[in-house]
Amino acid sequence: MADIDPSWGLGQQEQESSTQAIPVVKSQPRASLLPQSQKSLPLSTKNPLPPVQAPAQKQSNATSPVISPPAAPQIPQPANHPDLPGPKAGWPGWVKGTLAALVVVVTGLGFYFLSEAGFISTGLEGLWGLPNNGTKAFAESSQSLLNLGTYQLSGKAELVITSASGQSTLSGFFTQDVSPAGTRVQAELSLVGNSQEAAELFGPVLAAGDRVQLEMINIGQDLFLRIPDQPGEEIWTKVPLSDVALIDLRPFAWPEVLTAIAEGNIASKRDGGKTFDGVKTKGYQEQVPLSVLTKLMIPKLSLGDPINITAFLEAKDGKPYAIEFSGPVSAGGLSSDLSGKVEFTSLGSSSEIQTPAVAQVDSQTLEVWLAENGFTPSESNTGRDAKRKADLREISLALANVAASSQPFGYPKTDGLVRLDQAPEITRQLAAFLDEVPADPQSPDRYYGYESNGNGFKLTAVMEDQSDQQGTKVGDLLLFVIESRGIIQ
Repeated sequence: MADIDPSWGLGQQEQESSTQAIPVVKSQPRASLLPQSQKSLPLSTKNPLPPVQAPAQKQSNATSPVISPPAAPQIPQPANHPDLPGPKAGWPGWVKGTLAALVVVVTGLGFYFLSEAGFISTGLEGLWGLPNNGTKAFAESSQSLLNLGTYQLSGKAELVITSASGQSTLSGFFTQDVSPAGTRVQAELSLVGNSQEAAELFGPVLAAGDRVQLEMINIGQDLFLRIPDQPGEEIWTKVPLSDVALIDLRPFAWPEVLTAIAEGNIASKRDGGKTFDGVKTKGYQEQVPLSVLTKLMIPKLSLGDPINITAFLEAKDGKPYAIEFSGPVSAGGLSSDLSGKVEFTSLGSSSEIQTPAVAQVDSQTLEVWLAENGFTPSESNTGRDAKRKADLREISLALANVAASSQPFGYPKTDGLVRLDQAPEITRQLAAFLDEVPADPQSPDRYYGYESNGNGFKLTAVMEDQSDQQGTKVGDLLLFVIESRGIIQ
């Protein structure tokens, strides 16, 4: 068995630096593993076997042929020629920066003009003007109109009514001046057509072919009314503004209209704008239930049909310049289409609204005035109740004149409650101050009651609308009562 050289397994450099003996390892190698010439010879320290290393790090003293990759093909280069361009140089940094800035500016301007035209909405429009969002735009427009305080407007509307018997058109035109001092409105209504249902619906106010005009001034707590085309048109009727609430009617305030559109719209989108007297506007299309608007004037009226509204608001601060509206309306069992337009002018200009002279004013209640001028419908329970109130107020004024003309002063006496339509002596005295003594709209089934002890009186009428806040509950009946001082309870 041959001795193993202790330097076996060390590299050349490790062999030369090692000074410590390595224990001899004896083994019995297979004869087939060693050449015959080396079976009895020690391993040479000059030509050691390579160290045992990972295959990737194995070194070999054997010389292997070197295989070189093929040389890259040589592409012939064109010879320099004065007519051929040389290699292009890159753009300078300042040129690249300028182009990048130009792209940003052009893109920004593109978004701006598309946004202003209503094609897109970036959500940033409020930074330079009116938002594209309809709800926000109408809210800002309402506030802008409130801040102005003074403006004028004119409008027109048509209600085309179609029924089994034909078609009729109710047309309305109005102008309105608004200032911090008050409001002045001039309006005109006309009805044309052959619809019998429309004639029955509007008959108490106007008949087919009629044209009715109305002028109104509201200053403070006073409301002045007149019919310009009637005899004595220079006379105004003064009524308390509080009477408006008694007939479930409210003055129309345009800032409230804009707020109602903002809060009540069920669909909204931007539309193209228009220019009014050199002022650029944005267009908005809104869909709003009609009841949202009618309840501003008539709280008890509920019309659920949606109408389409197109408004043009100043692009900068939202001042309204025009509002167009259209849509179907169902009321009273009739099918109809509503359309119209309102234009605002003289925004912010001074407007002088004056109180009519005292010599031109005749004071009475609003209900009496409406009833006298045919504006109170009598074909519904609320219409009949309104007539009852107006009749009793008119009768009470006539009774005051009867008492004042009596010697001594006193009202016509009764023995308890009597039916006024069955008291000929009393109606004879009233007729001296009335063209016609009113009777209940449902007479003889209903009547006006009267009682007096000579010092005072009480007038009563049975109401149909049980929810009327002016009524007095007596048993199962709701009565409208007018009393004077001195009546015996």
